[in-house]
Amino acid sequence: MKFATYTLVLSALVVLASCTKGDLTKEDFDKQFLTIVSDGDDAKGACLELVYPVNYLMPDGSVIAMNHADDWSAIKAWYEAHPDVKAKPELQYPLEITSVKFDGVQVVSNEEEMLEWKKLCDWESDVKLCDWDGVKVSDQAVWEEVVVEPLVYKDDCGACPVSGEIKYVKGDSDFAYIVNYGDGACDHWGWLITWYGNTSDKKPEKCKFKLDCE
Repeated sequence: MKFATYTLVLSALVVLASCTKGDLTKEDFDKQFLTIVSDGDDAKGACLELVYPVNYLMPDGSVIAMNHADDWSAIKAWYEAHPDVKAKPELQYPLEITSVKFDGVQVVSNEEEMLEWKKLCDWESDVKLCDWDGVKVSDQAVWEEVVVEPLVYKDDCGACPVSGEIKYVKGDSDFAYIVNYGDGACDHWGWLITWYGNTSDKKPEKCKFKLDCE
């Protein structure tokens, strides 16, 4: 089993299943299943992280395994082959989760237990996340940025700089930079890290920022 990990960011946080029950429409498929978020909106997230691989039970009784968070090709292909099916795939239990809210890995035996774990999440702040624009990282000697959770699993680190501009930064240790607390522009779980060149003089710390989005 593998965790989805990032160099300078708290892993993208997933809720593993939709908070709302009902049929899946083609209109919300990409948002709800390709981003794996709580309410079908790719600008929202939660505070739980799956430990992969996991299995999904499809409406026809078949099972599709996901080996990592971006491994949606088989599920997407299934729905493309069954365009009239609107029922959602079901996440199979038991499975393992991790979170910033607790240490280590927890085994979840069923959906009822998952709902209990979800109560740890701060939904009011979790949903206030922005879509990100990709940019090339700067090579300037030192700059300050507040690292927060990206919306979905990505290789880039989602960052909300102190200046308020939202962008991606690569977690490349060849660059020297400082990551620290913001000025009130961000409010979410992230890492407080100080890096100089190829060496970090401070271990990652969990911190919370406010990110005010539309």
